[in-house]
Amino acid sequence: MRIFGLLITVAFVAVSEARGSELYQVDRFKIILERAPFGPVSPTEGAGAPPNFAAQLQLVALVYSNSILPQAILFDKQSNRSYFKAEGESIDDVKIVSIDLTARKVAIQKGLEKATLTFEQKPNTAAPGGAPAQALPQPGVPTPQMPTAPGARRIPFRRSN
Repeated sequence: MRIFGLLITVAFVAVSEARGSELYQVDRFKIILERAPFGPVSPTEGAGAPPNFAAQLQLVALVYSNSILPQAILFDKQSNRSYFKAEGESIDDVKIVSIDLTARKVAIQKGLEKATLTFEQKPNTAAPGGAPAQALPQPGVPTPQMPTAPGARRIPFRRSN
């Protein structure tokens, strides 16, 4: 029985040494990488994609007064709530790191992840500093009225507050 144990030990040592000296070459796996059996490899987050915690927050406005610190109005899409927060304050575990009024952006942080919130551009509005989406009527120039069909009657709108 003792000889059998000794043989098993010698076989185990020989196999482990043979495997240890075996060199793995990248060329062996090149065919697998070229064929991509599970589809193309794509990054989970792009370089410009915001982290998950920042996707639920939207920058709505920046408020500044001479008497108080600048505040950012943030809208939480998950809880459907708005928050007025200054630098250093938190929404749950998301901290407002800085508010830049000139660049119109807010830096936020959750744990080690950092993100920057900016105003969302609507498709029918111009970018800041660009041309307006629709020209405003000039004062003193009459605006053209919409033609109405003959016999059509306009119903006045009144609010009942």
